[in-house]
Amino acid sequence: MHVRFGQEILYLEGWCARTQYNACCRLLGPGINIHLAENQLLREIFHLGNKVLPIPSSQKTSKLERTLMNAAAFKARTIQRNKNRDKRSAAMAP
Repeated sequence: MHVRFGQEILYLEGWCARTQYNACCRLLGPGINIHLAENQLLREIFHLGNKVLPIPSSQKTSKLERTLMNAAAFKARTIQRNKNRDKRSAAMAP
């Protein structure tokens, strides 16, 4: 079994690790992901090592860039679908 939180994955192998994880889930509820990422005690219990540093903002794309890229991809998909529709309707016509 594995649990993804942020950029990390926690692999739970064996009954003991799963039982510990389930107990932590019952205690912490929906905050378990934040605690797995930040809480040093939990990181030691589950052998996660040191905290993973977040990606620097210089490597991330801005919201405007993402929006523009998604808009271009959407437009290209729409054009391709319209071309395929024309081919299907021509093939079905007698």
